[in-house]
Amino acid sequence: MRLTSNKRPAHGRAYLLALALVAVFGLVLTGCEFEYWPGSPEPFLDEGDEETFYLYAAQHHRVGELLVWNDSSFLYVKYVTDEGYDMSETHLHVDPQSDSIPQANGNPIPGRFDYKEEHDPRVNEYTYEVEWDSTWDGKDLNIAAHAMVWGVYDDTTDADTTEETAWARMYDDPEDFTHEFPGKNWATYVTYEPEEGDGD
Repeated sequence: MRLTSNKRPAHGRAYLLALALVAVFGLVLTGCEFEYWPGSPEPFLDEGDEETFYLYAAQHHRVGELLVWNDSSFLYVKYVTDEGYDMSETHLHVDPQSDSIPQANGNPIPGRFDYKEEHDPRVNEYTYEVEWDSTWDGKDLNIAAHAMVWGVYDDTTDADTTEETAWARMYDDPEDFTHEFPGKNWATYVTYEPEEGDGD
């Protein structure tokens, strides 16, 4: 009877190990960089590297900023109000397709957004951590960020009795309506290009 063995000869294993070492050494010599998209296990962008957008209320009053950044697992959207303003509600929706943001006759419907929060007591900042969706890979994201903001808007208002609707917009300009929704109100959204990064 003839016996067979599944063991690989020792010299064969040594040969494969040598090939692996040569391949790794070659990557080091060529300065190869390993890139990660969201959804991969390595984080690559932290708070401090965020993109800044702007919150405007009552159409022409700047009331804060919207900071957006991402890592391998989450999209982070942080609302921050300017001094003298605070928020009682925030609503957020994210989609690569702007026409997929909940709307009626072209006007966005914050109550139907995917993410929402009531703030009691009112807050000066709030961050949403949105789990990364693999269908977003390689795409720009349209972000509709809405808030109810309390503050002084003119000589007849005060911070305790007056609230106004605020939307994030692309630029710090009271006349900027880039990415305005097609309806009759002045609501706007912003477009964020997710960062890809290099693994260390």
